Amino acid sequence: MTKRRVFVGAICLLVAGGIFAASFVIFSQRNSEKIATLPAIENQDATVKSLPISVFITPHHLLVEKDIDAVFKEVSEKNGDQIVDRIILLSPNHFNIGKSWVIGSEKNWETPDGTIQADKVSLDNLRNLAYVSDDIFEREHGIRNLLPFVKKYFPRATLVPLALREGFPAEKADALTARLTQLSDSHTLLIVSADFSHYLDWNFSRFHDEKTLETISQLDDSHVDALDIDCVSCVRIAMKYAEFRSTPNFQLLNRTSSLELTGKNLVGEETSHLTGYFASQISAQAEKKDSVQLLFSGQASPEKMTDNARRIFMGQDKNIFQENSQIKMNVFAALSFSSKNNEPAFEDGKPFSVQTINEKKVAFVDANMVSFDLESVLQSIAQSKLQSDIVVVLWKKNEPLQEKNESNLKAQKFVDGGADLVVGTGGGPIAPIEIYKNKLIAPSLGDVSPACFSSGKSCAGIIFAAGFSSNKIEFVFMPVGMEKNGRISLATGQAREAIFEKLSQQLTAVNLKEEALGGSLSLDLGK
Repeated sequence: MTKRRVFVGAICLLVAGGIFAASFVIFSQRNSEKIATLPAIENQDATVKSLPISVFITPHHLLVEKDIDAVFKEVSEKNGDQIVDRIILLSPNHFNIGKSWVIGSEKNWETPDGTIQADKVSLDNLRNLAYVSDDIFEREHGIRNLLPFVKKYFPRATLVPLALREGFPAEKADALTARLTQLSDSHTLLIVSADFSHYLDWNFSRFHDEKTLETISQLDDSHVDALDIDCVSCVRIAMKYAEFRSTPNFQLLNRTSSLELTGKNLVGEETSHLTGYFASQISAQAEKKDSVQLLFSGQASPEKMTDNARRIFMGQDKNIFQENSQIKMNVFAALSFSSKNNEPAFEDGKPFSVQTINEKKVAFVDANMVSFDLESVLQSIAQSKLQSDIVVVLWKKNEPLQEKNESNLKAQKFVDGGADLVVGTGGGPIAPIEIYKNKLIAPSLGDVSPACFSSGKSCAGIIFAAGFSSNKIEFVFMPVGMEKNGRISLATGQAREAIFEKLSQQLTAVNLKEEALGGSLSLDLGK
């Protein structure tokens, strides 16, 4: 009788256990689908102190091993005798392993200086937000490359390694930030493993990094999705986490790039690197910047470009291009590799538009030489000048392009009337740029249209970006061409050099010509 009772009891326990396990799986699946509904944390516990430096950013590209070591060392020394016993390490999921937005590993890691223990308790508390496995990071260099530095400078710390897939939605990243802050205490350090601008040249790499640094320093989560970073969501989490931990002040330690280190500006092989940390102490870089970055690509819209070339649209405050004979503008979303806020530059029937960008008023004037005569364009420039800080004339020339012909003189009159920049959008061969009264005139950005491709001609163009600050305007130029499949790609080698040569033909000042031949130009607004 006793044996029967024991047997029946055992069966009941097994059945109950099976029901519990099945219920747990269903519960976990449902929770994983509700990441975005987790509440945000607002000063959850004011008594929890933070490290003087709670978050830092480091590359995982071992070409800059010395920079990686330097930022680990600096953070270790700045935090002084305050022990770091938990490290949360965020990395891009370079190989898109798994189907979850977030993956973590609970394995222990061997390094030359000893074993790093996984923080299994914290990882268990993340299971409804992340898929946690044992050996999932065998190939993930965003994690593995940094482990020797973790053990060297924070020998007592356990590890919470997390890799985030490209396209991780902002609301889910915010939910993960909330959970990470719940897990953190005064001995927790967050490390972001990220490399920055990729695959362009060193001119655009520097240009994109300037906007990245401005965005990070201002904790501007409204623009972070557009930045040229291999882990946008990692940086988003870092900014919000730093703010919560009362260490909102970003201090840049160093910025470099693979091309600058090798001394060869080879398009397509660039990776830039930033090291820096968020601290409680206000840094010397804390002053608010008011730069406006605009990119002009003529007929080269993002959808027509190769994947690597499309990265050129990341970062800027606005991209302006021609699509189906209409001038459009957008902000490019790096997370989804697509355009957002895609809109016409002008409302129907209106000769100019004024937009607020980074607290600056920027006017775009429609100078279509068919629709408007010169006097009407000049009136539009004068009216827009009264309403704005910067005036950009978008000049669609529908007349034959010749060197220094009558239409070029019209462009000079635009500058006389108050234009700060004149950009040709009407196609045709690439035309030399002109500096008139210290303002740039770019008559034609070339022809990379479908019509040019179908004609069998050699199709080439120029994309350029302009950065307006309080005392200067910086320009960076990128030659483009067309591949056999009709996609627009970044020009290289002799084709690239020939476009720069064409572009700089009319520049008489030696310093400006040399700059333009190298793909950039800087104009001092004080002159």
